[in-house]
Amino acid sequence: MIKKVLGWIFIPYVMVGILVGRKTKSNIAGVMVGILAFFMLYAIVSTGDSTESTPSNKPSKKITIETTTINKISTTKIIETKTPEISKAKKSIKPTKKETVAQKNAISAAESYISIMAFSRTGLIKQLKFDGYSKEDAEYAVDKLKINYNKQAEKAAKNYLDLMAFSRSGLIKQLKFDGYTQEQAVHGVDSVGL
Repeated sequence: MIKKVLGWIFIPYVMVGILVGRKTKSNIAGVMVGILAFFMLYAIVSTGDSTESTPSNKPSKKITIETTTINKISTTKIIETKTPEISKAKKSIKPTKKETVAQKNAISAAESYISIMAFSRTGLIKQLKFDGYSKEDAEYAVDKLKINYNKQAEKAAKNYLDLMAFSRSGLIKQLKFDGYTQEQAVHGVDSVGL
């Protein structure tokens, strides 16, 4: 548990360190780290397991005892009958697939990340995988959120320019390095007037 909490706290420092770089002397980094750490710890604490009881699919047995008397001689029979395991009405209903706990947690983590900073689709999946989620759960969470990656590219471009100077081509390369497509990177750079 301690390892997991330390991992969650360490991640924001790494991410901010990458964004800020060694040349920047900004207090924004400290604020971002604090906010991100808060959301990460909140996500850990607020997620929980929900368990539901599932009905048994085993058929039940019914035992009947019959007693008959013929000419003052009594005989006893034990008759065992099986009841059907599921009625025909229940068989026609297909169960819907529910989200797993891991998928719900991955969605919560992805929402927390997106609320703090800009991510490309591949960048957010990589971050969730780094946090220990499987590739399938990370992709499920990212796709479930229906994120507008053009808006994310706009935010990323603005954040980079707030921290340091970039040429147009340099900023496009940086956004592509972060996992944005060529079109998303160009859109982000265009949005900041470069």
